[in-house]
Amino acid sequence: MKTVLCSLNASFTHSCLALYAMKAEISSDQNVKIREYNINQKIETIIDELFELNADIYGFSCYIWNIELTIKVARTLKKLTNCVIVLGGSEVAFTPYESLERYKEIDYVVSGEGEANE
Repeated sequence: MKTVLCSLNASFTHSCLALYAMKAEISSDQNVKIREYNINQKIETIIDELFELNADIYGFSCYIWNIELTIKVARTLKKLTNCVIVLGGSEVAFTPYESLERYKEIDYVVSGEGEANE
């Protein structure tokens, strides 16, 4: 199973550390890729690059500055492929049920800390 963790950052100087923390907690034998983009990039470029990865699961980190663009990307990927869309981040985590109701193309919302508690 192929998974892509993705964030649409506010600028090229920003990086989404949550994606790297999540990948670090996933077994090394899993096929997980990280893709970071910028909200000023063309949406077509973002969609094309993510589509070409042919992932089974696309996970997006959602914040106030990227939620609208993220939903457009997720909606298009869902139409083009038989993928699972997962959202996380502060813009959806505090209202997971409302987010699932509002964005019909979303399959799951991750809420709470993603770190392992051992």
